[in-house]
Amino acid sequence: MYEYEPPGGDDSTIATSLPDACLVSDPSLVLGKPDPDDPDASPVWSPDQGSCQATFVTLRGNQTNPEHREIRATTAHAGYLILRLVSYPAWRIRVNGQLQTALPKRTDGLIVVPVRKARWM
Repeated sequence: MYEYEPPGGDDSTIATSLPDACLVSDPSLVLGKPDPDDPDASPVWSPDQGSCQATFVTLRGNQTNPEHREIRATTAHAGYLILRLVSYPAWRIRVNGQLQTALPKRTDGLIVVPVRKARWM
């Protein structure tokens, strides 16, 4: 994560190696597993854990504007996209052009976006 921690946040609870977006059925699903050799380290996510039903990347990768990120996804079913992005009040999330104002909250502070079985951006 290359972000400042929001007040009251704890970046150490966010798993490292997360994809840009992870499709899940439960928005509170814990992503990543603790390192058994270092219990104080941040958890680590890997695809073989099976926590993400699908993963998606930010368009234009590292060349994206840090103030404007775009992810396009076609989902096989409704669910939640957990973004590798800490939720700050200034972020605005749009799904198919519609501003999302009431997003679920996670204890690790990552953004959760409800999605239907459809293409969104």
